[in-house]
Amino acid sequence: MPNNKVPLSWKQKAIIGAIGGGCLALLKLIEARFYVDGPISEDAIAAYLTYSAYIILGMVVSVFFTDNELPKPKCEKNALVLGLLAPSILIAIVTEPIKESGSRIASLDKLQELTASIFISTVYAQDRTESNGNIISIRKEDVKPSFSISLLRAMGRNVSANNYTFVVGTAKSEEEALRATERLNLALSCKKPDANSLCARIIQAVQPEGKSRLFIMVGGFSSKQEVESYRTKAIKDVLSKARTTNDPPTIESAYNLSEGKILKGEALFSD
Repeated sequence: MPNNKVPLSWKQKAIIGAIGGGCLALLKLIEARFYVDGPISEDAIAAYLTYSAYIILGMVVSVFFTDNELPKPKCEKNALVLGLLAPSILIAIVTEPIKESGSRIASLDKLQELTASIFISTVYAQDRTESNGNIISIRKEDVKPSFSISLLRAMGRNVSANNYTFVVGTAKSEEEALRATERLNLALSCKKPDANSLCARIIQAVQPEGKSRLFIMVGGFSSKQEVESYRTKAIKDVLSKARTTNDPPTIESAYNLSEGKILKGEALFSD
């Protein structure tokens, strides 16, 4: 009978363990759709480094923990299973249950364009005060998640970065943007915002650095859960006011808010 108990060399164990770790890395890449939308983005690079670590971890565990007392075929299977399990245990330790819920993050092509004609009706124009607001400029690095957050996400951890925002719509000019923000702030009765109210997150016009399009957004950037919360409150408050006053501009504001989208900050810099 052939001797099936010939021990595997450490190189053989390392290769088999790498295959096991590579299988898990491949599954994670499939889940991320191979990062085809941004193969060299920060998230993608963090994922490549993380999945390479899975392979190395699978190699190390297989080399040191494979049972050489088993017959060779079973020893090879043991090394493969160890290579697959080693990163799986790490993922199980760092992964948290998914807590984020609600609508999926929208894309820029679904945003409505807010023109001056929408916000300045004939009824409203006579008592409208001139806007004295300013356009706020933002940089991409201000809203881009850090590399450490990208690493944790690649490992499966549910990290909520504060880079989400509620965007009501877009405008082509500063004049239209400022009129839109004034119109919506009045609909929300935000002339004298209370620090604990929704009005503390006054609607403002922002312009991403290097881009021509302006965005009308509620407040700044926060977690997805918080943004969803004050989006719901804003729509509820304006709808309630519209039913009470039956004011056409307020009704239009309610419609505009309901058509707004929750976006990631970096999406504002997309073409």
